[in-house]
Amino acid sequence: AALSKRPQAGVAFPSASWSPSSGFWKDRTLAGVRLDVTNPSAFLPVTASVELLVALRDTAPHALKIEPALLDRDWGTDSLRLGLQQGLEADAIVGGWQGELARFKERRQRYLLYV
Repeated sequence: AALSKRPQAGVAFPSASWSPSSGFWKDRTLAGVRLDVTNPSAFLPVTASVELLVALRDTAPHALKIEPALLDRDWGTDSLRLGLQQGLEADAIVGGWQGELARFKERRQRYLLYV
């Protein structure tokens, strides 16, 4: 429901349940969401990932364990972790990256062979 309130282009998050056939959760019914990419050209995977993390933080904070060094390393910035910890919405977190993203796109333009 949290993800459905914030629809995104190119992706849907229908509810899902499943029972793993092996491992720790074998034969138990698990529930969550499925990520359905409906339009690969419009899908923004980084934004979708941030939306998922924010929804998890807001609906099941006990299930979100943040290891600062690992999260910061994997994302290449501490802004995601800080945004999650400060209670920011996904659009605010992603919005904070737009200035640097625009500068990167401008710098890379001269290296693109086919535009």
